[in-house]
Amino acid sequence: MADKSPIEKVQEAVTDVVRGAVADPVGTAGKAAGQVRGAVSLGFTVFGQVAQTVADRLLRTPTPPPSAPKPPVVDRGQPTPADVARVVEMKPAAAKKAPAKKAPAKKAPAKKTTPSGQLPVKKAPAKKAPAKKAPAKKSPAAGTEG
Repeated sequence: MADKSPIEKVQEAVTDVVRGAVADPVGTAGKAAGQVRGAVSLGFTVFGQVAQTVADRLLRTPTPPPSAPKPPVVDRGQPTPADVARVVEMKPAAAKKAPAKKAPAKKAPAKKTTPSGQLPVKKAPAKKAPAKKAPAKKSPAAGTEG
């Protein structure tokens, strides 16, 4: 027997199916119904998976593009530069430079301010004591002449 071409093989398969359907129409219909049920079940399964994937993607937060800067990871064990700046601003400037001293025994009087309360009151200039001059020394030659 000669080899059959693919077209001849398909023709034979179709004729066998048609002969079987004519000979047993109820059995053929049952097989066809089973195949349809399988295809519909497969379709529902695929549709359910697609619907789940779409829902997951819609509810997920969008990821930034790769070129966008990522937010810094903050380690709470170490202070941030903003924390350091706030603490530095709270300390007075004099306390930074002066070494630690013992507290004075007396309490310093409160600073006086102008009526507006923003500027310190100007103090009157200190009075200078007159300078004492040393007495003029007499030359010894002036006392011996006479």
